[in-house]
Amino acid sequence: MNAEELLSEQIVENINIDDEASEVNGSFKKKKRERLSAVVAGGNSKQYLGKELQLSDIDKMTTEQINKLYCKYEARLGASNMSGLLPFFISIEIKNDNGIDVESLINTANRVIADKAIYKFRVTGEAKIIAIFEVEDDSVVNMVASDIMKRGSFNVTCIPLTSLDCWAHQLGFFPGEILPPQHKLFGKNVVWFAVSLDNHDMSSAKLEDVWKEKVTYMYDQRQKGEIEIEIFKVLGERRLYAFSCKKPYEDWGYNLGKFQIEDNLIKKSKLVTKL
Repeated sequence: MNAEELLSEQIVENINIDDEASEVNGSFKKKKRERLSAVVAGGNSKQYLGKELQLSDIDKMTTEQINKLYCKYEARLGASNMSGLLPFFISIEIKNDNGIDVESLINTANRVIADKAIYKFRVTGEAKIIAIFEVEDDSVVNMVASDIMKRGSFNVTCIPLTSLDCWAHQLGFFPGEILPPQHKLFGKNVVWFAVSLDNHDMSSAKLEDVWKEKVTYMYDQRQKGEIEIEIFKVLGERRLYAFSCKKPYEDWGYNLGKFQIEDNLIKKSKLVTKL
């Protein structure tokens, strides 16, 4: 028995015990069947279920068959997420020491990062650079941080992020529902803002609904060309980092207003310039 089969068998046992009450009224069984049907309808059955299936195949399956197939789906999805790139947010701030040449140190940090980051920005009006990395090995981030700190008076902070695919799955999206990241912000001037629900007393179900509503709206607007935005989820926190460019005729206030995010959810917003 391979690792995937073993994991599936273990999860099936847990599902049969932990979800017994839910399956009495059929709600949990229905949710799993609907998820598998969506995978098949999206043409992803070979990738996530291990073989080509039709919707009629899902309809004919027993509860036990649905449980086993759903566990295989979870295992394969988890494996694909874990084998992907590791996203990180890095903040590089020059310490407030007397007599330092801020611009020289900014240029030094910029050269060290080079093209290792998918984005790097200078925070307007501050002695600070922020960067987004997507790496196969976190040693890349370690080496960049170490190299920067030995070259001058820097404070370096690293924050792990969650991949878009993994986060979308946690929110209940099916494969293919959320477009992959563009990694294209065409404007040089960008607004960086954080969206946080850390201080809001919400149940997990309510939190999931709010996240899904906001994310769906922003990605729908991006798909329609109404906004230019990149979104990153902070690992283990109720917080997003978003980066957006405005159209030439817009001001920044109007640009932020297009996201339809309540003011009390936006914890900070700063203008940054691409390096």
